[in-house]
Amino acid sequence: MTAGGSSERRRVRTWFGRYQIADYIGESAYADRYEAAMRRRFPGLEITNEPLPAARQDQELDGIETGNPLGLVWS
Repeated sequence: MTAGGSSERRRVRTWFGRYQIADYIGESAYADRYEAAMRRRFPGLEITNEPLPAARQDQELDGIETGNPLGLVWS
């Protein structure tokens, strides 16, 4: 929990070698579920789940969460 009472936000990324193919930012519980789903879907790829930097914790949702829920780099 952060000082504001909200859950910590985390960033989950899926990598194909050195290329990021998916990017998701959400509350910790949702990020953990997303990571588990991506690991099932892409068992051979690297999946990272990192805390969102403190500078971005209090920002409103951006395009990663709202415009592209799967975080795909192609359209």
